[in-house]
Amino acid sequence: MSSSFRLHRPVHFAPDRRTHERHVGEVDRLLRDIKGHPKIFVARVNTRRRFLAILSNQPGEVTKAKSIF
Repeated sequence: MSSSFRLHRPVHFAPDRRTHERHVGEVDRLLRDIKGHPKIFVARVNTRRRFLAILSNQPGEVTKAKSIF
């Protein structure tokens, strides 16, 4: 499954047709991955939310996860 879209070079240029089509292709691949494996996507989102909650020291609904071990 693809990770979030990240442009691998600095954004110091105006987008042209080639860079736009590349971006659209990467977003389309991400959406196909999500449709094909929705549970994996949800698990990754929940993991990210737990991580961000821990970083911000804000306990909440998201941090109450069952241990996998």
